[in-house]
Amino acid sequence: MGLVNLLAWLQGPPRCYLCLGRCGKGMLCQVCREALPGPRAACKRCGRSLARPAPACGVCLSRPPPYELLCCPMEYRFPVDQLIQALKFNADLVAGRLLARLLLEQLLDREDPLPLAILPIPLHPKRQRSRGFNQSSEIARHLGKALSLPVLEDRLERWRHDPPQSTLGALQRRRNVKGAYRLRRRKGPLPRRIALVDDVVTTGSTVDAATRVLKSAGVCQVEVWAVARATGPAGA
Repeated sequence: MGLVNLLAWLQGPPRCYLCLGRCGKGMLCQVCREALPGPRAACKRCGRSLARPAPACGVCLSRPPPYELLCCPMEYRFPVDQLIQALKFNADLVAGRLLARLLLEQLLDREDPLPLAILPIPLHPKRQRSRGFNQSSEIARHLGKALSLPVLEDRLERWRHDPPQSTLGALQRRRNVKGAYRLRRRKGPLPRRIALVDDVVTTGSTVDAATRVLKSAGVCQVEVWAVARATGPAGA
């Protein structure tokens, strides 16, 4: 969304963020909301798309990920991919609020108890300084406020400055994040149940690596909350 359209959207009456048509209390009109690639049927363990929702897919039954659940309501395609890129690369914080709302809709439908805290996937300090913010933290802050959960932004760090995951293939992604995260030890014990928040899950390598660090520190249950999951074959 350009600056002119953004100003038009911010000034009443309520306008759809995507098409600038009139809408109700939400940020999207009904037409744009129905055109979104989700919610989708998925494996509750890893988030891979399925014909119908299931507790675990075949891959998870044989090689389960270290996290217990992956909540990921949208597919990473138009227009959700454009919203994520607008937040990440154009600092469009209004897009971040909309993405958080899309994720929140699915979280509010759950029957299980919520985790005790939210932890956004961190960026390396150099990348965060270059970007000016952490897109996962922006989404996590909205979720924390809506769900009355603390957001732990200073407990996990990306200490190694590696190439961006988006530039790598599946095998390279796994190698790129192995050992890239660590805890800040002087912050005290972590809650026993934590939700890791990211914008998009592609191969799962990032959230896998972060989960293993949290589990090694005594966290009993880790959920992954992400707005979108990239589509692809199982095991990608």
